[in-house]
Amino acid sequence: MAHCYVYVLMTCICSYFSNCLKCSPGWIVSLTTLCMVAGQMLAAILAAAPCTVASSVPVAVSGAMAFLMPTVALLLLSNDNPVSGWGAIRPGARKEDGEGALFAKIASDYGLTARETEVTEYLARGRNKRVISQELGLAEETVKTHMGNVYRKLLVHSQQELIDLVEAERDARDR
Repeated sequence: MAHCYVYVLMTCICSYFSNCLKCSPGWIVSLTTLCMVAGQMLAAILAAAPCTVASSVPVAVSGAMAFLMPTVALLLLSNDNPVSGWGAIRPGARKEDGEGALFAKIASDYGLTARETEVTEYLARGRNKRVISQELGLAEETVKTHMGNVYRKLLVHSQQELIDLVEAERDARDR
């Protein structure tokens, strides 16, 4: 029964991380595993501790911790952490690819598709529809559609506004 409980609990937490917070698979696995290991370690420590009051106290405390650890993980995780990382480690970001990480953050924040992100990168570098269509091997009308979607999602009306938005995101990241 305990294994079924843990399985259901972990499935619920993973679903929450995936659907509500849009966490990457690495974060989902890391956080749920951390919660499980921390709960097991705490239960082992409490079970090994000499108990003078009653023998059921360590069992009750470790049972409470099984509920408390996932709750604490949910409270500590905000929508910004999967993107910005906690401390020095930034999941999904490559150290040598600062611009790629910038556009990945913009895509995550504004809900851009992979193709829209590529188009955004070209637009932010001042490329026009013809150049983008040649570089990506798409029809100009397809690029025009992607550009319209990007402008709508980023709430901009021109390429210059898009460039300004990307520069503002870059400045915010560098602070």
